[in-house]
Amino acid sequence: MVSPFFLQLIRDVTQRKALEKRNERSYIYRIAISALLETGLEPMSMEKQLEVALSIILTIPKLSIQSHGGIFLWDEKKQKLTLKLTKNFLNK
Repeated sequence: MVSPFFLQLIRDVTQRKALEKRNERSYIYRIAISALLETGLEPMSMEKQLEVALSIILTIPKLSIQSHGGIFLWDEKKQKLTLKLTKNFLNK
């Protein structure tokens, strides 16, 4: 028979590991958001800002599984989303 103390110890370790993992993800997201905000303050063209922003976003582990993506912007004249930038997409 397993002692209640041992089960509680295992539960505590498991919870601590989950909390550490959540804190690490939170830290990575904060760094990415900070970098995105700084990019908006830099004196560069919108196209360059979008390029840098997409690169930052693709460094986030949960979002970079396939390491490719794109940015769509709303086109007022056409009244639709327009793909403005891609990274690592294969042209088909």
